[in-house]
Amino acid sequence: MTEEEREVPLARPLVLAPMAGGPSTPALAAAVAEAGCLPFLAAGYLPPAQLRQDIDELERRISAPFGVNLFTPDPGGRVGDPVAYRRYRQQVLQVSDAEESLLPREPVWSDDAFAEKLEVALHSTARFISFTFGHPSQEVIKRVHAMGKQVVLYATSRPGIETIAASHADVIGIQGPNAGGHRATVAGADDNSSEPLIPLVQHALAVSKKPIFAGGGVANASDVLALLRAGAAAVQVGTLFLDANEAGTKETHRRALRELTDRTSVVTRAFTGRPARAISNRFTECLSGYAPEMYPQLHFLTSAVRKQANEHGDAENLNLWAGTGFTHVAAEPAARIAESLLPYTPTIADPIARDADARGHRVAVVGAGPRGLAVVERLVSLAATTGNKIDIDWYDDTSFGAGRVWSPYQTTALLMNTVSSQLSAFPDSSTGFGDNYVQGPAFYDWLQTPEADEWLAHDPVLLAERMNVEPNTYTSRALYGAYLTWAAERIIGAAGTNVRVRCISCRVTSLEIEGDARALTTSDGTSRNYDCVVLALGHLPARPTSREHRRLATADGANFLYVPTGDATVQTAAKLASKQNVLLLGLGPTFFDYLELLTTALGGRYVRTDEGLDYEPSGREPNLYVSSRRGVPYHARGVNEKAPEERWEPKFLTLAYAEQLRRQRKTRPVSFGRDVWPAVVREVELAYTLAQSNEHSAGLRPEDIYAALTAGPEAHRRLRKDAGLPTSGFPWENVLEPRISTDDVESIAQFQQRAIVYLERDISEARRGNKRGAFKSALDVLRDIRNEVRQAVQEGTITDWSFREELSSFYTPFNSFVSIGPPLYRVEQLAAAMRAGTVTLLPPDPFLSPDADMRTVTVTGRYFPSEPISVDGVVEARQSRVDASGTADPLLRHLLDSSIAAVHRFDDDRSSSGAVSVSPHDFRVLDPEGVPDDRILLYGVPSEGINWGTAATIRPFVNSVILQDADTIVRRVLSRLANTQTDI
Repeated sequence: MTEEEREVPLARPLVLAPMAGGPSTPALAAAVAEAGCLPFLAAGYLPPAQLRQDIDELERRISAPFGVNLFTPDPGGRVGDPVAYRRYRQQVLQVSDAEESLLPREPVWSDDAFAEKLEVALHSTARFISFTFGHPSQEVIKRVHAMGKQVVLYATSRPGIETIAASHADVIGIQGPNAGGHRATVAGADDNSSEPLIPLVQHALAVSKKPIFAGGGVANASDVLALLRAGAAAVQVGTLFLDANEAGTKETHRRALRELTDRTSVVTRAFTGRPARAISNRFTECLSGYAPEMYPQLHFLTSAVRKQANEHGDAENLNLWAGTGFTHVAAEPAARIAESLLPYTPTIADPIARDADARGHRVAVVGAGPRGLAVVERLVSLAATTGNKIDIDWYDDTSFGAGRVWSPYQTTALLMNTVSSQLSAFPDSSTGFGDNYVQGPAFYDWLQTPEADEWLAHDPVLLAERMNVEPNTYTSRALYGAYLTWAAERIIGAAGTNVRVRCISCRVTSLEIEGDARALTTSDGTSRNYDCVVLALGHLPARPTSREHRRLATADGANFLYVPTGDATVQTAAKLASKQNVLLLGLGPTFFDYLELLTTALGGRYVRTDEGLDYEPSGREPNLYVSSRRGVPYHARGVNEKAPEERWEPKFLTLAYAEQLRRQRKTRPVSFGRDVWPAVVREVELAYTLAQSNEHSAGLRPEDIYAALTAGPEAHRRLRKDAGLPTSGFPWENVLEPRISTDDVESIAQFQQRAIVYLERDISEARRGNKRGAFKSALDVLRDIRNEVRQAVQEGTITDWSFREELSSFYTPFNSFVSIGPPLYRVEQLAAAMRAGTVTLLPPDPFLSPDADMRTVTVTGRYFPSEPISVDGVVEARQSRVDASGTADPLLRHLLDSSIAAVHRFDDDRSSSGAVSVSPHDFRVLDPEGVPDDRILLYGVPSEGINWGTAATIRPFVNSVILQDADTIVRRVLSRLANTQTDI
């Protein structure tokens, strides 16, 4: 089984814990699965025939993934201590008044029919088999893998986690000390720890790449969010489902959960001989101090006592298993409980009802980020005018509206690089849609509303952040993601009676052409047909490049850590924190994410003093070395001085100029370097001169500067000279070829000092603002005119050579470097961390040389002084290049492999742009022969090599590209549907 095949198939990051002894039922598991979560059936104490029956019933109800939990027997505890057993038997009789004949006189041992139940689980459709109370043999694990299933092993301590990390298990289950029922301590091992759950999760992340199911004492959504943000792949919950309508919990137990809320829960061996947490009662109070450690002997001893207590409604002698959060238990349907724990995930459409209730044309939207949200909004708004009944199925396995990048479940350490007042999710008057759109507040405006308070009520972390947001605050991505999920609910709720939107929490893995239908298959194995499919895709996972493969292969099995390109995550940062010296390659947005995750997220503090910002290390940080091809970080964003609707209105690179270029291409080739770049340069020069004129009260008018720039560079120089400004104009040489001088550098420390001076100059310029500060206001122009650049360079306007060599190779990375950099505060943090010695900025173009046993890598370079650096971890701290041919996304891979789609190639030499080939003006997917599919449309990052500038978020009142593209796509879809007779 490959790593991709072993990926944990979680539609929603919640796992139903196996609750042996009755609460775990097929009905409960089915309800949780239909809510998009992963249920586990408890096999403990069940006869094999009953387990088979329960699995059969569950398989009839669902096709979604589920797991089975088995008790691993401890042969070493077969005999036990007969004397201690008899003594404890007498104590039980005195406390419980049970009939003596019902209590076994001698210890009883059983392996819980382990081998038989393992066979039942192996021959079921269960995707997971978990083992409690012990670890199975390697032979058992191999058999589980051979049957295409994954192994979950549990730990309650750091040594236990390390044991699983070194094993062939697929998932580490971590049970904290607040968990209800039996703790998953391994029999005979010193694995019982009182260490809190989140530190255990962090330790597991540091020592293993395996996904983590974490649980224990979860009381509410706030607890779930904390564990997910700490890096757990999913949160395991049991106690909160004990009173669910579908649970098989004993009635006496249910009543105790509701009525004994003034009591605490305690860990006791009184009922079974193993540590288990239960609501305190007479039995635990009287016997906890006397129970010997004998499992399952004490389980069989007290079985009759417990049965009698339940029948008589006697809560004082019943094992009232419950975690510390038991006072939050509610008698509700399981699906509602699951939804309350995941506040940013909408109700999942029931698959059976959805298929039976389809009424008209069927449209699938794949991708739940802002692009997918924009398509759904346009469908909701425009379909209302057609009168046709349309069923919209919206697919993704992330948060609807937010997608993966803006997930509200992620750590709040990762920030936006756009201020709160310049973010939105809704169309507005700038789009030209008239009144035909779903109206809603922009992000900052929403944060001021009661709706925001209500939406964030279950999330104290984001609620606290909201209270401190100003218009120019760079918020966490999680907070923006929470807003996007609210916007998704609002847009779905605005659908008229002829439109239905259903959210389906599944990953789409393939798309087939079946006559006039387009069939989607999802990760749960379900296939459905649609009239049209819209692929609204963002950044997709990429397979490692050949160089990354070589470095991964070299590091594999060694103590060295190598991380290929991709997003900075809590999971990766935890592994880096265990290293001593780490090299980060890249100085863009991903690097700044790592900087945060490896400083303040590890306990360090940035402190503002009269001299500036200082960093106080926690001692947990690795030594961070940083370098890149340029050798300098992305430019800091200037302090925002612009209103939400305010942007630079181009004077040279206008839409009229773009249209002129399209006409011009009929008579001569159009290139970016000759026809577009000069207009960009003049826009920057105009903004720069105007800001300098305002700053020095030189009195220059925009029209005067425009006229001088139109006349040529010499006229512009004369104008500046006459106004008393330096004649040189914008310092292009410092921007196009930035450099920290390495001349006469004799040590890395000396280079550091020069680097800090460079950063402080950038910080000073950023503080002057993006309107009053001439330098940053000029750079902000490049961000503001992206729409116009896109209009001027759309495929077919400039030549293929120019698109590839001038736009993609030069302007795109240059534009990112100067206009989408980090907030000012992040660059201040970098300078502070450098002064503190936590971060060392190295000269550009480092050369890596692994040592003989691959435990360290030596870093040198042609610009380096003779002072090599040794590191034990290397991170490609940058986003991977958009290249569809190297995608790891299963859907896009399938489309390319089946020739439904193709990688775009330039006509001049057939080289690839890396984009998925689509019609550039209506987004229809093209096959390898260039034939468009009217029923499959795609936009977003995978088409970036054709449709330049698609990666920007939605801004209010600037006619964002995402909204216009979505409108074009939906109008194309509705036109197609108008000519389609659906009988799918």
